[in-house]
Amino acid sequence: MAVDDGSSPHDLESGPVTSRPRHAFSLDLGDGLALRLREPHHAPEYRTMLEANRAHLERWLPVFAPLRPEDADALTARSLELFASGAGWEADLCEHGEPVGVVRLHSRSAPGGSSELGYWVAAAHEGRGLVTRAVSGVLRYLLDGFGVGHVSLVTATDNERSRRVAERLGFELEALMRRSSVSVAGEPVDQACYGLVLGERGGPDGRGAGPADPPDGAPLGLARTRFTLPVDYELELVVLEREDVARLSDLAQRNARQLQQWMPWAADLSHEALLGFVTGRALPAIAAGNGFEVGMLERGGLVGMVGVHHVAKDLRRGEIGYWLDAERYGNGIVTRCVTAVLARCFESPACGGRPFERIEIRADVDNLRSRAVAERLGFEFEGVLRRFILNGGAHRDAAVYSLLRDEWVAKHPPDA
Repeated sequence: MAVDDGSSPHDLESGPVTSRPRHAFSLDLGDGLALRLREPHHAPEYRTMLEANRAHLERWLPVFAPLRPEDADALTARSLELFASGAGWEADLCEHGEPVGVVRLHSRSAPGGSSELGYWVAAAHEGRGLVTRAVSGVLRYLLDGFGVGHVSLVTATDNERSRRVAERLGFELEALMRRSSVSVAGEPVDQACYGLVLGERGGPDGRGAGPADPPDGAPLGLARTRFTLPVDYELELVVLEREDVARLSDLAQRNARQLQQWMPWAADLSHEALLGFVTGRALPAIAAGNGFEVGMLERGGLVGMVGVHHVAKDLRRGEIGYWLDAERYGNGIVTRCVTAVLARCFESPACGGRPFERIEIRADVDNLRSRAVAERLGFEFEGVLRRFILNGGAHRDAAVYSLLRDEWVAKHPPDA
């Protein structure tokens, strides 16, 4: 189901937004560097990167020695389960959209607690400062986004490159842990444990580099500390986490009247109900590659939601739904955000490793604003499903629209 502002497309050219990974949710680090949240359809790229760097990785990360190529799918699934649980994540370090390494948030603590990071970079990209920049960005994510008080890095004592990353960012050597791990040959090795205590605004108690300031022109608000997909110069789609539920609930309750007119689910807009939505649908959907439900950000502020649901992977079809803060009607926000969603659906292998073939929009027949979005974007009206919606005890008719992949491609041909 869908609700929109009824506006026409924005009259300004959006142009290229960044060189971040296309059609992916990522944490922007600036200057062409980003951390891409690895989804199921990214596993083949991850597998290729692992195989190309196996010998390089085994020296410092023996856990990679027994891995087979097909294990990339299982590793990706486990990292997404970690993300969905709110306990951490694993992301591909991408330079100008191409994966060159990995950063893993092994654990993410409650505010004030301690979290642990790990990382590796492809052999061909060592010595370029990429990991230092990536870790700096994650420190900013942890501090500004989640109020973490301490971050630890653990590495082999003879891994000089890794130790220099920690020291360069102001981490202090907290312990030398004797024979606390093993090498790929099964021999015991010592590890160095570094820690960084984060001050109120990101300095490690005033020592060292700490988290870098965001680059000039970096997005504000949630866009700075969450995984997002850029839409244009002022809009992004953000993966909401548990900590964002209060913000989402406030926005939904402020728009309760218009939401409840068209959306059956809007009967309960409490914090508890929306927490259940984020933890029971939004985050698990990304982990399963079963569509997504994300926030619409305008200059870093949450203004609505958009998602792909009712996904049938075997048929390669899904349905788009959306709603917008009534105060932002008339700015083309939904139209622009849905365009970005369609591009991801039809131009990336996000539906079980292949592009979607059919996307639907269904709306109450009297929801003219929402129907206008479908018509504006070239969806074909297919008819009315009678008594299809049950809202507030009343059965309502639904207008159904569709857009096919070849219709999208005809209007948006791939770059030559």
